[in-house]
Amino acid sequence: MDREGGVTLDDCARVSTELGDLLDVKDLIEHEYILEVSSPGLNRPLRKEKDFSKVIGQRIKVKMSTTREGRQNYTGCLLAFSEGLLYLEVDGKEAILPWSEMEKAHLIYEFD
Repeated sequence: MDREGGVTLDDCARVSTELGDLLDVKDLIEHEYILEVSSPGLNRPLRKEKDFSKVIGQRIKVKMSTTREGRQNYTGCLLAFSEGLLYLEVDGKEAILPWSEMEKAHLIYEFD
């Protein structure tokens, strides 16, 4: 589960209880099961365009499927995401990376 502002342990417990009760009452799963409710985690993967829009201004790590200017891995602040391009500040410089060539990316959570 996910929501604006993040997910707390209490949120996971509440959803687990409500969903578990609903599944039991409706008898939707005929065999024994274990229900697990969790958040995407601190280093959540970024897969969809909307995921990038939510983390503008935050640090992310991107692995490209092709080598660009001698590198495949980029870590920096996401400045913008527009028209299929990621704009990252990496080592004080702007890197423009095509989303279509991105292999994987994830948010880097920074503790205060």
